[in-house]
Amino acid sequence: MTHKNQKSAHSLPPAAPDPSDADAADAPALGAILALMSQATGLDLDCYKESTLRRQVWRRSRALGLGSLQAYLAVLQADAGELARLQHGLLVSVSAFFRDGEVFKALRPALEALVAARRPGEGLRVWVPACATGEEVYSIAMLLGEVLDELGGRLDLRVFATDVDREALDFARAGLYPGAELAELGEARLARWFRPEANDHWRVSKALRDLCVFSVHDLTRHPPLVRMDLLSCRNVLIYFKPAQQAELLRSFHFALNPGGLLLLGKSESVSPDGGGFDVVDPASRLYRCTARPLSRPLRAMAGPLRARPAGPRAAAQPRRRCWSTRPSSRCISSARRGATSRCRPAMPIFRCSSCACPSCAAS
Repeated sequence: MTHKNQKSAHSLPPAAPDPSDADAADAPALGAILALMSQATGLDLDCYKESTLRRQVWRRSRALGLGSLQAYLAVLQADAGELARLQHGLLVSVSAFFRDGEVFKALRPALEALVAARRPGEGLRVWVPACATGEEVYSIAMLLGEVLDELGGRLDLRVFATDVDREALDFARAGLYPGAELAELGEARLARWFRPEANDHWRVSKALRDLCVFSVHDLTRHPPLVRMDLLSCRNVLIYFKPAQQAELLRSFHFALNPGGLLLLGKSESVSPDGGGFDVVDPASRLYRCTARPLSRPLRAMAGPLRARPAGPRAAAQPRRRCWSTRPSSRCISSARRGATSRCRPAMPIFRCSSCACPSCAAS
């Protein structure tokens, strides 16, 4: 339910009514449980739809055979392990490579147009907020690699992937997946983008992993990354209240370059008046940013946010990654023509290709 690209609440059995609908006395207990969860996760749960939160809480309560949220609250207050299990339920990931294949079929020609408009060596930047365990991130990176090879492009490609769940980010960064999850990729993609490892697991190739920067980021608290050409945030808005949905769409618009692409989930859409987006493919919820926003979203004023990897991979990202269709394609080029790759909060001298912070974008 939380900031996950493909995160969804566990569904309740269709015939089972929600006891909280019949027992208003549980409302104070639900509030206390959500306060405990906010403290444990650091998330602002006031931004989320209460119905989604309530279903998750009742699911865990029923699993323990409890008949009231007051009883479940007492368990949470006494058992840190149960609080962790509830937290895991809230952050649960439901993801797959090339999930909803028709969406990627619609996305491909739009990416081809973006690539065709670039000159060799120019940048192409992607942001996948709420990236969960990385399947969406690597799917988009694979698709872009195939488009670049097909069109003979040589671009500075960078995919920024963010989430609030550090454990999920560590999993995504490692890029190690069971073979069963890759069955739908096909032999050609599997051979090109993955390397076999023990116990029927496959690891994303180092060349593809080097294109992706995984960082901790909370959509409701942190300013958006900026200067993006594609932003894919599928099945996330549906868990937020309408006011928060509108604010996130403003953030996404601010994050995108004019002409940049926004990909949402099938149950999501931009505002009825378009909100600065044109429809590219209505069935796939693919949109194009048409103009710069008149004002910044609230979190864009909170100060610069440096988009850099969290954890042990931080030291491995000082150089820009270039994509080429030549035999030595997935290469790491050396220095950026003498420019440093540092970001400075005020009056930056260079716009570094590996940074997405608002201060660099303002230069």
